[in-house]
Amino acid sequence: MVYAPPMRRLVLALFLVGCASAARSPAPSQPPAAPVRHAPSPVAPTVEPRPYGTVDLDERDAPLTHTLELVAEAADRPIAASVSTATRVTLALHAAPWGDVLDYLVFQYHLVRRDTGKLIVLTEPPHNHLEAAGASPTSWYLLLARQGGINIIIPGKLPGEIDAELWNVRYEDALRSTAHSNGLEVEPVR
Repeated sequence: MVYAPPMRRLVLALFLVGCASAARSPAPSQPPAAPVRHAPSPVAPTVEPRPYGTVDLDERDAPLTHTLELVAEAADRPIAASVSTATRVTLALHAAPWGDVLDYLVFQYHLVRRDTGKLIVLTEPPHNHLEAAGASPTSWYLLLARQGGINIIIPGKLPGEIDAELWNVRYEDALRSTAHSNGLEVEPVR
């Protein structure tokens, strides 16, 4: 779709009307008809273009995915989002910087944001409940790693027991926090 400013479209429409009336002009043997007076057509108010990098939102009970699409259109970086379509947003903003809007949505809807290069990845936190009582640390860490898609190396059978109850937490965060509470550190292998 090609966008033309409203004034240009109005001039074009008047020109086409003028050409059509000229094509239908009466034959020279007939007296000229009285000019037809048209009421002036209302001119649409000019809309100021919003500044680059800002977003206008007027969302009422709209899906979060739609709101994130609008933010992504104004962003200077690509945004990939994996969020539920059931999450609804009601928000009205004018000329707000896209970064501030994104930060607000991440905070308000408890999204997990990861910046990987130029790409911004948004996901919802997992809805899980992890509980261990007297569990073997080796079994617990392997379970968390397997569920989170993480490869880990454990040096033999670890002593002690794990007692933990975690709600709505990423598996990597659960692995790091329980390891840290037992005096272990998780180090990435490069």
